Amino acid sequence: KQWYNAEYGNRCNWNVTTLSDLRKELQLHWPSDSSHGETSFWQHEYCKHGTCCTDLFSTEHDFFKATLSLDNQFNMDTILADFPPDVNKVLYTRCIDCILYIGIHVCVLYVCVLYTIH
Repeated sequence: KQWYNAEYGNRCNWNVTTLSDLRKELQLHWPSDSSHGETSFWQHEYCKHGTCCTDLFSTEHDFFKATLSLDNQFNMDTILADFPPDVNKVLYTRCIDCILYIGIHVCVLYVCVLYTIH
């Protein structure tokens, strides 16, 4: 299974109309930068990540409904509250592993993929 698609932009068929019933919730919990278009960030996230799991979530709606459900189930703001972003500090992946394991009881798998764009 390919989890990262280096060519996602070329193979993504974005259909924002499928998100009409989720739009308000997405705007609240997953805001998009309106200076680049109201849905540009959502399109990027779906085309990069959602298209890699179409066997689980066959539409944009299914993908974003699942992400919003996970957001409701696991309050990442609370889990990560003691670790605010700081450009002057390094947060090692093993620290993130511990934080997530304690907060949501999952083991994280990191995968680095090297690719060439032609």
